[in-house]
Amino acid sequence: MKKKRLDDFPHRGRWSQILLRMKLTFVLVFCMLVQTFAAVNAQTVTLKKQNASLEEIIWELKEQTKFVFLYSSADVATVKGIDIDMQNSQIDAILKKCLEGTDLQFVKENNAIIIRQANGKTAVPQVQSRKITGKVIDEDGNPLPGVAVLIEGTTIGVATDMDGKYDLTCPEMKDIVLKFSYIGMKPKSVVVGNKTVVDVTLESDSQEMDEVVVTGLLNRRKSGFAGTTTVISKQELAKVSTGNIFTTISTLDAGFKIEENNLDGSNPNKLPDFTIRGKGSFQNGSTAPIFILDGFEVTSQKVFDMDINRIESITLLKDASATILYGSRASNGVIVIETTAPKAGKLRVTYDFKPTIAIVDLTDYDLMNAREKLQYEKEAGLYTQEITPGYEDNDRREQGELDKAYYNRYKNIVEGVNTYWLSQPVKNAFSHAHSLFVEGGADNVRYGIDASYNQNKGVMKESGRDRFGLGFSLIYRIKDKITIKNYISYAHTHAYNSPYGSFSQYAKLNPYERIYNDNGELIPKLSDGDTNPLYDALLPNRNFTKDQEFRLVYPRRITFERPDGYRKRRNQW
Repeated sequence: MKKKRLDDFPHRGRWSQILLRMKLTFVLVFCMLVQTFAAVNAQTVTLKKQNASLEEIIWELKEQTKFVFLYSSADVATVKGIDIDMQNSQIDAILKKCLEGTDLQFVKENNAIIIRQANGKTAVPQVQSRKITGKVIDEDGNPLPGVAVLIEGTTIGVATDMDGKYDLTCPEMKDIVLKFSYIGMKPKSVVVGNKTVVDVTLESDSQEMDEVVVTGLLNRRKSGFAGTTTVISKQELAKVSTGNIFTTISTLDAGFKIEENNLDGSNPNKLPDFTIRGKGSFQNGSTAPIFILDGFEVTSQKVFDMDINRIESITLLKDASATILYGSRASNGVIVIETTAPKAGKLRVTYDFKPTIAIVDLTDYDLMNAREKLQYEKEAGLYTQEITPGYEDNDRREQGELDKAYYNRYKNIVEGVNTYWLSQPVKNAFSHAHSLFVEGGADNVRYGIDASYNQNKGVMKESGRDRFGLGFSLIYRIKDKITIKNYISYAHTHAYNSPYGSFSQYAKLNPYERIYNDNGELIPKLSDGDTNPLYDALLPNRNFTKDQEFRLVYPRRITFERPDGYRKRRNQW
């Protein structure tokens, strides 16, 4: 028996390429992580001081780094006369040098450095003290590590741990107010009173969606943007779930109009035609806007197949501002889509399931039944052959054939045939979409893994569109001014059209036609000679397509941010 060599198997070259790409991706991601963590932990400081106090040293370190320092003034006030000259040194080495010979030590917790006594107790002016504990979470209930917790008016404070918990020993004093601050969150002050446990929820300090315009190239406050825009937030998208991103946008924005297509109906594989600014004479009368996904232009098919749960916001640029940014190709408008970025903190897993039921509604069709249709055809003269002089014999034969056809169809009606063809190629369809998102990391390095599966069934029998997607994103910041985002994705689409043909074909068929013969088998041809479409549907031929996409973007986007909140993006492949 002849053995089949491994090289003889089909598609081996394609899978080898995919495996090679995955290996290269792993190497790039690994190198990226090493570089990222090295950049985060390699904050170097140059410090030269003579006869300086520890508090002066701390203020100098604050200026050169992004660390938050927490300490008691009573602890550091006695440490003076420090002489130090260190070039491009780690902050740990500098603090160790400054605290030599003292009873103080420092502890790093995320972006906070706590200076305290070596025995763990913080000196306070009063002998009596009290202990306050609590937990800090965000609006979604996730713990926030590294939150600075300070007693207002003092420098006494601590930072929350990885579980968002804190333990603060403070002087016994009246009207204690705790101030909570965290990067990216609104600061909050809480009056303690007699409480010993103070739990706090911090709100996000990101710009409100209706106050910021995202153009794909930069973010501007809406008050400083002269163009006509519509911004749709993630929350608004979640409220309107239509199973189709374009119909969702048209529901939320009246200016986004989808053209009715009665021929394709609800075909899940047909892209709808839509307009933002009406139909123009440029670009061959095209009405389609351009789509910008995370700063890059993509096709409408790519947006159509997206997992809607990945979308953070959608901005519609409708007027001349679009052409200023993107040129004449944006004359029909621009749709800018921003995807959700992973959040810092402990590992979080989000799962979303959306079921959809499509119900066939044929109540708008008012068609004749079999008896009415045959009578109508008879009165219209379809079964009467006029006698032409000189052709009497031929016309009489034609009349005989017409009579035979009429009585055969009439016989079907008498036997109870009344076929409702419109219901034959359709059925109620159940579709389901699954979305999984895993995120976590620190403020400087965040990661996210997204996976989605969407099975969209059409109401035409055996039609549908299955989509599977997998992606990995890595975001890291450099000194809170530069953000670099990388994204790797794999997408697979399987589209299959119904073998039952066009729905309009069934509206033309006559109700007095039989579907099955006396043996219960499908009739290949109808009485008028047309092919039975239900018989054709069982033939071994199908119309389907499969698409696969593997994309590695490194780096995908670099964002520069000014202190006033203005952001400019540079996109690279």
